[in-house]
Parts: sequence; C-alpha cells; structure tokens
Amino acid sequence: MEYLIALLVVALIAVLYFKNSSKVYKVIVGTLIEALKNKEAEIVYGLYNKLPQSIKDKVDSRMIAEIVGFTIGVVADILSDKAAKLTE
Repeated sequence: MEYLIALLVVALIAVLYFKNSSKVYKVIVGTLIEALKNKEAEIVYGLYNKLPQSIKDKVDSRMIAEIVGFTIGVVADILSDKAAKLTE
C-alpha cells in the first residue's frame, strides 16, 4: 500500500514538473535543503561514527559538524542558484 502511495506522489510530481517545471523544482529544492538542515546532527553523528579510528584521533565531532555544515551550505547555494536561473 505504501508503494502505491509513493508511486502516486511521484506521478503527481512528474505531471506538475512537466506543466510548470521551475516552480516544482524550487519547491523540491527548498524541501531538500530544509530536510538536510534538519538532519544535520544525524548526518554528523553517522559520519563521525563511521570514520576509522586513525582519523577520529586527529579530528573531533565539531570539525566534522563544520564540514557537514559547509557542505550543506554549498549544496544549498548551488541548487538555489540553479532554481533562480530557471525562473528568470
């Protein structure tokens, strides 16, 4: 049942995208960026725990948090710039 609902949502997004692609792209990008920012702490936690011990000895979780934060910021800037260009 969940797969059917997910399929319907994807189909709806596809139809809307072909009708008005720039607005749909902006909404999807905005949602993606917001989700990444909301999950930033979990991303840092997961990434830090997956690091080999030799790297963990050289960096702390704050440095990983800064790297993740900067990466999310860069991704947000790139996607936002592309969304802005689509609406011009």
